Amino acid sequence: MGVQSTHADSLVLGSAFQQAYSNLGPNDSLVNELLDGYKQKRRELKKGLDGRRYGAYNAYRSTRPIS
Repeated sequence: MGVQSTHADSLVLGSAFQQAYSNLGPNDSLVNELLDGYKQKRRELKKGLDGRRYGAYNAYRSTRPIS
């Protein structure tokens, strides 16, 4: 799996996490599973010379409420 594909998958998981968190709250098992999946997907990406993973900011934004 390529970097861009892994990154895209992490964005989908991040968005799903954000929606589940908003609808179900922080203590639901689905929310925790989605967060774990998001973190695992992000960790599949190697860190660059700057110490950040590919698409780090966009991935972070995918987990935040839309404002």
